[in-house]
Amino acid sequence: MDTQGIKELLQAYFDASYKANAGEMATVFHEAARIYGYFGEGKLVDMDKTAFVKRIEARAATPDSNNPDYRRVSEILSIEFLGEDVAYATVKMSVADAVYKDILSIVRLDGKWGIIAKLFAKA
Repeated sequence: MDTQGIKELLQAYFDASYKANAGEMATVFHEAARIYGYFGEGKLVDMDKTAFVKRIEARAATPDSNNPDYRRVSEILSIEFLGEDVAYATVKMSVADAVYKDILSIVRLDGKWGIIAKLFAKA
């Protein structure tokens, strides 16, 4: 199983989120991706890839990790393979002043790993 490929994808996801880099974020999600979750208001968020990437584009980068008051969280909690080209990962990450947990459904299409579904909530 290609654990290293999944770890590289997740690192790109963490970095794109941390930097609020919409272009990089677009590369880690497949075109048909869906994003669901809760920011904490009790209202379900349901976005396609385009809406999610626009949201990233509108957000400022997370505070510099050199700031002593900020601790970047980018942690892979688990990776599970359902088959050679299908996996899911549970991750924890900081975005601005909040920490989130995600369950990411990951598939390899045309030889490229990408996130096909994201479910998130504040940790």
